[in-house]
Amino acid sequence: GDPENAWLHSLHEEALRMQRLIYDLLALARYDALPQAKPEPVDLSNLCQTIALEAYERAYAHRVLIEEDIESNVLAFCEPEDAHRLVALLVDNAVKYAPDQGVVSIRLKRKDHRFQLDVENPGTLTPEQMAHVFDRFYKADPSRKKDGSYGLGLSIAKEIASRNKLALSVTCQAGAITFSVRGKSYKNVR
Repeated sequence: GDPENAWLHSLHEEALRMQRLIYDLLALARYDALPQAKPEPVDLSNLCQTIALEAYERAYAHRVLIEEDIESNVLAFCEPEDAHRLVALLVDNAVKYAPDQGVVSIRLKRKDHRFQLDVENPGTLTPEQMAHVFDRFYKADPSRKKDGSYGLGLSIAKEIASRNKLALSVTCQAGAITFSVRGKSYKNVR
């Protein structure tokens, strides 16, 4: 191919990468500085289904399958934009790190007055990686420098969760990494 074209292409990629970095840094600054936006009942079931649908195409390109087990009418009380970004970040992260032919599963369950959302992908994390996975700029896999992210996604997810009084944690067992969001759920608002 044309070397000048290749150079322009890589320049364009780098510009996009910087753009995403700046966007993420601004988001973090915003979560650090802004007063809490108004929380309201958010239909998490709908949200998870929408985001799963949006992720199918990207997952397909990564040769990753998405399976969902989403209970209907699960409501959480949080800022709608935050809720969307939180779920999207976790699903995005799972798709990005799942191996070829891997399955990303999105599970949402309600028990009593609590809900639990699990986003799981095949893989393993060492205890050291698990301790740092929510740190800013931390990347569990150093070979992933080129994927256009700077290891900010999960720290943003953590900020969003704590802003909305939700618990975000990670577990790793039997070859699967699971990010879980837990919080209060509400009876359906009709």
